[in-house]
Amino acid sequence: MPNDAGGLHTALLTFGPMARRVEDLELLLSVIIGADCGDPFSAPVPLKESSSVDVSKLRVIYFLDNGVITPDRDTLTNISSAIENLKPHVASITFVSPPEIFKETYRLVWDTCFLGGDGGQLLFQSLAKVDSPKFSPLFERHLENVKASSFDNPELRRRIAQMYEYKQAFLKLMENADILLCPVTATPARSHGTTHDNLNDYTYVMMSNLTGSPAASINCGFAEDGLPIGIQIIAKPWEDHVVLAVAKKAQEIFGVPEVVSL
Repeated sequence: MPNDAGGLHTALLTFGPMARRVEDLELLLSVIIGADCGDPFSAPVPLKESSSVDVSKLRVIYFLDNGVITPDRDTLTNISSAIENLKPHVASITFVSPPEIFKETYRLVWDTCFLGGDGGQLLFQSLAKVDSPKFSPLFERHLENVKASSFDNPELRRRIAQMYEYKQAFLKLMENADILLCPVTATPARSHGTTHDNLNDYTYVMMSNLTGSPAASINCGFAEDGLPIGIQIIAKPWEDHVVLAVAKKAQEIFGVPEVVSL
């Protein structure tokens, strides 16, 4: 898989399971979790049973707007309804304002780590090792964005420092909470091929990439045109079992979705 030769963005990537039911997510996660001598970012942390979590005692916080892009009407309506439906099943649900640094999500995640700031030098060195010279239109579009990304070493060092500030801000936000709820993206599912025209929509999931927090996305409704809308369930680091427990409760309330992912 061509990347930036194991550079900055590698630490933001986690390959998680996708399934129709949360129970299947938990089964799949139990297989892939844990230390891996081929992965320097893996850790010997066991997966606790979601059944050990008393959802009724959980403190939940939420926000609907991350300060980067405001979700559209259908997304706001469905997320708000989902939160109202969850209220009777947890200890508390409290609205919070996201930290100011969350406005920097796109710059810190996408521009810094995925585009790289070097005009694509490292990426093109990696691609030179690929046998086929042809790439998909989507990847070609990505290459154009990579070429346009440029910043110097002092700026890179500043951004890396901000990444740690970002993680600290997230942990502070979660200090008196067990779960954070927010949109998965700013809109319902988009048509294939339109991602690069709407990258700010995805800053909600980029947040979880940057913090390294366990997060699940589960369907909570549909837009007027029938496209699915997801709610993101996020916990503190290493508390995957808490995410799964809340996702199971959400599945009971919302019904079995077409697909869920972790």
